Amino acid sequence: MPLLLKISWLIPAIPIFASFLTVTLLISFNRTMNRLSKPVAFVLIACVSISAIISYFLLSEEFAEEVTKAFSLNGNLPFIDFPIHIDFIVNKVISIILSIISTLLILAMITYHKMMYRKEKYVFYFTCLSLISSALLGFSISATASNLI
Repeated sequence: MPLLLKISWLIPAIPIFASFLTVTLLISFNRTMNRLSKPVAFVLIACVSISAIISYFLLSEEFAEEVTKAFSLNGNLPFIDFPIHIDFIVNKVISIILSIISTLLILAMITYHKMMYRKEKYVFYFTCLSLISSALLGFSISATASNLI
């Protein structure tokens, strides 16, 4: 299995990790985080950009090969015995959709940064936007898994 397929689960995981980190810091240090709105926006946009770069590399790999690839993440949640089974499928269509969605999300986040900068609850809004972007990316990479497996 190629390395990019093994790390394609990072496409939705990077933005959700950054948004959870931002929410944790926002709850802990509310005033400081609201004063640091530009660095927070930079970190969240950078995380979505890293996801976009991975999806672009995945797209270039998919056009080099003609095979649909599927893989699963299996395991248990820590501290409780709850099994998790997540299936990912990557083919040309899904890699094109991932590239388009990630590009549009970067553009939307930059636009909303310009519109919302210095507004009240800016960091909270941007964190929610990062959560939404993670959900869109995760849904697009795993949406067809239930149909094919």
